[in-house]
This record gives sequence, structure tokens and C-alpha cells, in this order.
Amino acid sequence: MIKFIGTIILLYFTLIPQFKVEDNFEKECQEVIQFLSNNRNIFIDEFNKEYEKEGKKIEVDYFEYFIPIIILDENTRGVYIDFNNENGYMVMSLDFNIFRIETEGDLKYLKKEKFAYFSSIDGFLFLTNHGYEKYDKNFKNMTFTDREPYAGQSAEGDGEIYDIKAYVSNRYPSYSYVSSQNTIANEGFNYINQRATSYYLKYVSSNGGQTYPNRESEANCSLTAMYLVMNSWQKRSIISELPSISEKMDVYETISQDIFYSEYGKDESSSIKEGDFYTYWAINSENTLRNMKKLYVDIRDCAAKKFGYTPRQGLNVSNVPYIMESVASKYGKNISISKTTNFSTIQMSIDNGRAVYLSISGSSTYGNHGVSLIGYEKYSYKTGWWIFQSTNYAYFFAIGDGRNISLQYFDPNTSANPSLTYCYFE
Repeated sequence: MIKFIGTIILLYFTLIPQFKVEDNFEKECQEVIQFLSNNRNIFIDEFNKEYEKEGKKIEVDYFEYFIPIIILDENTRGVYIDFNNENGYMVMSLDFNIFRIETEGDLKYLKKEKFAYFSSIDGFLFLTNHGYEKYDKNFKNMTFTDREPYAGQSAEGDGEIYDIKAYVSNRYPSYSYVSSQNTIANEGFNYINQRATSYYLKYVSSNGGQTYPNRESEANCSLTAMYLVMNSWQKRSIISELPSISEKMDVYETISQDIFYSEYGKDESSSIKEGDFYTYWAINSENTLRNMKKLYVDIRDCAAKKFGYTPRQGLNVSNVPYIMESVASKYGKNISISKTTNFSTIQMSIDNGRAVYLSISGSSTYGNHGVSLIGYEKYSYKTGWWIFQSTNYAYFFAIGDGRNISLQYFDPNTSANPSLTYCYFE
């Protein structure tokens, strides 16, 4: 078999001219298509033998069309190949590294395109003035099923991962480390949790209302995440005019003037039954309120007075850009905060040391949650069949999650299939 494959490879490089940087991109793609067309039966037989155990079978009568693409995972040139009818498609580099292959379906949105980008995490993209945009907003790279918890993880689901190497080794044993971007985290990022930024706490009973040992923060994940992001910008001199971490405000003396005090500044006598438990709201500890971060106070005031934030309901993520712009404007900086659902668009921000606000919807750990995105880890899994190498990439996000006061990781590759929205400073 090895001898046979070697003969095929030798035949290919004998019949097809070697690609050169100066060669026409489309011509290079046409040469690849021509080779595959000439060897279509071998291509089908080798694929079906390789993936027979997985129940995959490819049926290709001809290659319907192709478009040149740039594969962002490796910043390399490639080609999208559509199999005839509804028989699937393939994404591969010009040196025969396959990044995605499907045995059914048809991507109709690419039929009229002459060029596109591809990313393992975002799918097929086109470039706009504000970055990359998805053709298919429901694209999903991988859907690994849950078996929780995994090594290096302190909670079930896709988050609260404190040891990314142990986690990946346990959950994705075939994947190997490729690269990481943790400049922000490694240069003194300041973590904080939501209880430390809450003006009020929710007390929850454990035995019919007689004692209240459990205390929950406000629904202030978005505010805390904005604070973590903007504090990083200040510390890294991206917006140096913002209040530094050492600037604090005493809100204890004025808490009775807070717009939510009448509803949340209560005591045990106001407890109500919620399900099997009794709960009530009261102000946070005196020490916490006397040492509130000034930047956080600015963010909270803006969110509460202008954009509908409440301690119980939290904040709609659609308001995050306006709040961040408003707070920056208070200190003389007019900035533009953009939103995107594409990691490929904000990857450059992370690479350049700019923290990004990340809204997660449908997480199997966090539910709906706001976090600060401060880095990422990139892993890959490579296999081979016939003359091809097949490469799969998985990205893991380094975050400040507002629950822990240390670096955590979030895994966007699981079957939970969370929806992600990024807010970033252009």
C-alpha cells in the first residue's frame, strides 16, 4: 500500500508542474482539480476505505465547481471543491492538506463567489471594512460530547478550566499543542470576581429559612467583564486616561442613595420563598463597599442609569459597546467599540494585547455569561490517507470569568454549541 501511494505521489509531481509563489492562484487551483478529476476513482476508494469504520462514504461523479480560498488557520492558499449535486464538499490547501470534508450537503451561498476565506472556528468568511463576516452564522467546527468533569476542570461543562494542558489531554487525547497567545494574561492581568463588585448580595437559605449560608452576587457578569477588559486597557496604556486599579471609591456612605437601594438594601425580615428556598437581598460588606474600584463604579452608574441594568436581571449585551464608549468618553477618549460573532475578526486584537469582551449564550457551565477574553490556545489533530494529510484545529479561550480570581479557560468546541458575541476596540 505504501509503495502504491508513493507511486501516485510521484506520478502527480511528474505530471503537474510545481507550484510557485508567482503562479496564478486560480491556475494552481485548476491544476489540483484536474489531478483529482483524473484520479477520482482512487480518491473515492481511498476515502471510503479510510472512513468505513466511521460510517462515512463519499460519492462523487464529478467536481461541480471550485473557488480559491485563504485558510486563516495557517495563513495559506487553498481551494474549496464542491462535489456534484448534494454530495458534499472539501476544503484543502494547495499542498493537499484537508481542513474539512463533508459527504453530503451543498453550500449554495458559495456558488456565486469567486474567492473566500476559511477558518476552522468560524467557517467560510468574507472580508468587510469591520473585519471578517460569516456566510453561515450556524457553522460548527466540532461537537465533542460531554463527559464531565475532565482533568484540569473545577466544574462540569465547557468552562472553569484551570489547567488547559491536563484538560485537553483528557478530553481530546489525539490533539497536540500548536501555539498560544497569552501576552495579556502573562503580563499581570488583574482578576476579580462578581461578589467583589456587587453592591448587593442575594442570601439563600439551606434549611427552610432559618439560616442563610449561601450568598450570590448580583447578575453583574457583564459589568465585571467590562471592568476587567477596560482595566487591562488602562494598565497596558491602550487607554491610559481611565482610572487605574489603585483608584477606589467609598460607596458605603452613600449606598442609601443608590437607585436600587429601596428594593435590594433589605434584611432577613424581607425574605421570600423561591422554590424550595427562602431568599432576601442586602447590601454587601462594609469593607467591600468602601473599596469599590472607581472604574467599575463608572461602568455600573452608566449601565444602571442609561441602559437598564438591574442587580436581578443584569444587562442586555447589545448595550455593552455603548457603555464602554460612554465611560471612555467621560475621560476624554472617543473610541469605537464594534461587535462581531467571528473569532477571526478579533484574533488580531488579542495578538496585539487588547482584551476583548466576550458574551457567551448557552454555555453548559456558565449559561448566559459575560467574560473578558485575554488569550487563546491552539491545538491540532492530524491524520493521513492516500496522498492527503487531514488537519483539524481546536481553539480554547483564556478568560477572566468573573467567578474565579485566576486565569480560566473556556472550550467553545463542545456539543453545547454556545453562541458567542465579541465586543472589541478597533
